[in-house]
Amino acid sequence: MASIAFTVALCLALMNDSKPTLKTASNTFSVAHAWDMAALVLIALASYRTLPFDAINFHHWGVYVGPAQMVRQGGWLLWDVPSQYGFLNILALAWLPATTLWQSVYVLDGVLIFASTAFLFIVLRSLRTGRTNFWFALAVSSASALLLTGRAELLSGPQYFPSTGPLRFFWCYALLAVLALESWSGLGRRWRQRTIWIGHVVWLLGAWWSFESAAYCTLIWFPSLLIISRA
Repeated sequence: MASIAFTVALCLALMNDSKPTLKTASNTFSVAHAWDMAALVLIALASYRTLPFDAINFHHWGVYVGPAQMVRQGGWLLWDVPSQYGFLNILALAWLPATTLWQSVYVLDGVLIFASTAFLFIVLRSLRTGRTNFWFALAVSSASALLLTGRAELLSGPQYFPSTGPLRFFWCYALLAVLALESWSGLGRRWRQRTIWIGHVVWLLGAWWSFESAAYCTLIWFPSLLIISRA
């Protein structure tokens, strides 16, 4: 099965890379748009798929649920409430108006999984046109963000282990989205300057998300900002 999957992925990659980008007729855009919207709906549904909940899930979800529950009970995060994986993410879970913190993790994790997977799909989809690129973008984004993280042999995805997905690393995706937007030649100089300020805000949110996220976002944003300022 692994050999078949690898062969199919390799063929899609080679076909997508070798096929020249062609300008499509105006009446084709609506069809392509419909296919892309259908893919985003599929990604949204897959972001909230349910998996068997066992002791392993209980342990890995608990590192988020426990601190958030203590915050809801009046504790001060990082003072009398320990947190293994973050700061702002724990506060976001505690502030969500869900009945239980388990539901908060499920909802927030699903939103972030969808956003990161959709971003990857849109980036890959924007590079070329045609059916091959569509299936290539959908396969790569789904496999990398929805299936292979967590327990790859079970195709469990980050729902199984939230700490392997965007609940921990989302702002890295967000900064890459800002850089992709800034590099788009269709934006005027004024709007490109605004994307820099958006990048600062995203970096700040990433820095508050967790100490680990702060390190990753700093390594992504400030070297890129240096290059942008010299352009």
